[in-house]
Amino acid sequence: MKKDSKELLLKKESGYKGLKADKHKKVFDFAKGYKKFLDAARTDRETIDEVIKMAEKQGYVDIKKVKRAAKGLSHDRFYVLNRNKSMALVNMGRRPLTEGAHLLLSHVDCPRIDIKATPVYEEGGMCFFKTHYYGGIKKFQWISAPMSLHGVVILKGGKKVKISLGDSLDEPAFMLPDLAIHVSGKLQGERKYNEVIKGEELNLLVGTIPAETDEKAKDKVKLNVLEILHKKYGITEKDLVSAELSVVPAMRTQDIGFDASMIGGYGHDDRACVYTTALAAFEAKKPEYTSITYFLDREEISSAGNTSATSLFISDVYEAILAFDGESGLYHRLRKAQSNSKAISADTTEAYNPTWKAVFDSHNVPNVNGGVTICKFTGAGGKRDSSEASSEFMAALIELFDKSGVKWQTGELGKVDEGGGGTVAKFLASYNMDVIDIGPACMSLHSPTELISKFDLYSSYEAYLSFLNFKGEFNL
Repeated sequence: MKKDSKELLLKKESGYKGLKADKHKKVFDFAKGYKKFLDAARTDRETIDEVIKMAEKQGYVDIKKVKRAAKGLSHDRFYVLNRNKSMALVNMGRRPLTEGAHLLLSHVDCPRIDIKATPVYEEGGMCFFKTHYYGGIKKFQWISAPMSLHGVVILKGGKKVKISLGDSLDEPAFMLPDLAIHVSGKLQGERKYNEVIKGEELNLLVGTIPAETDEKAKDKVKLNVLEILHKKYGITEKDLVSAELSVVPAMRTQDIGFDASMIGGYGHDDRACVYTTALAAFEAKKPEYTSITYFLDREEISSAGNTSATSLFISDVYEAILAFDGESGLYHRLRKAQSNSKAISADTTEAYNPTWKAVFDSHNVPNVNGGVTICKFTGAGGKRDSSEASSEFMAALIELFDKSGVKWQTGELGKVDEGGGGTVAKFLASYNMDVIDIGPACMSLHSPTELISKFDLYSSYEAYLSFLNFKGEFNL
């Protein structure tokens, strides 16, 4: 019998086609909460703070409060915090952890401009902070726009001071000044595009008024800035040596387009996945398999560091859960639990941009409003540094999404030998667990203002929730 074309062809259609009014409202209402989250979560630490606030409202407690009870644990929903910059949400499942967990992993860090250890200097009657950019950026995109300052400073004696300045219109912001077009022709015009602004030229303007209290002082504008910092926060120049301070765009997240279908904001990569995975974990009340939703740091710099995917924190969370049943055979149980686990690396990818169509393979690029994007592999060139999901795992997830009514599409990050990028997936694969990259496609990744579709954002949440709620077995 001849098959209908609908059964033979894979169609790529807008998720808004035939979308019912109640679902349309859910999509737009979901985006409202996300925009508030993105405005509050400006750095890795602030993102973790926001997730903890949301989690505690949902009944999660710190694992330090969890005790072994007569039947199970005193709490079946708890979180594990790692150095205030990474964490995990745990929903205990009906099955033992040794049968595997369902993992969602996103990252809390985004490209940004960090402040150097000895940053303050004065020149030309102005005071600046020296900076060092973090992650892959087009440096020229980050200049001549208002910036806000965020981070922590540890004062003498150990007191921690949190700084968040410049996001509100009634607060002073900061700027990385550029040259005027009138005088930049030769100096910048003859440079390659990625060197139009060099790293050492990203100097943050922080003040211009000289201090009046010390006539003998050499750098009076610098002194005035330090006096302001000391009066407001108790900070001295020496305290800045150990500080973690970052510069991020001082803009509010807002709707884009006449139809308000897109969201423009800083940090969609990867805080869109932080938000959607967190809400999926909250909604997965009684999962069959224990769910562990990780929020990791330092992905944008190849996951280096003790709060990243390459640290032992991933195993530490497993071990802490397994230890509630005693220490006997702990390593064997740990390896069994991790090998039986299934993981989704929740990360963004670049959506099709018709203005720059030359860099995309039109047959293998995700479209705006096409639903959540499944990336079978990442890497670059000849699949270098790639973690590639098995056909069995990918097919099982597609079947699950179809049954759950999740709109999905597939995609790669640019043409072969043109684009490329990595995620935490390859690090998860080293635990011998099945892992795949799934997340929303965005436009203008790693720029100060990224774009994301409200529909794709909501589809990502639906995909993650269906994965956590899956009660069957992946027969791989």
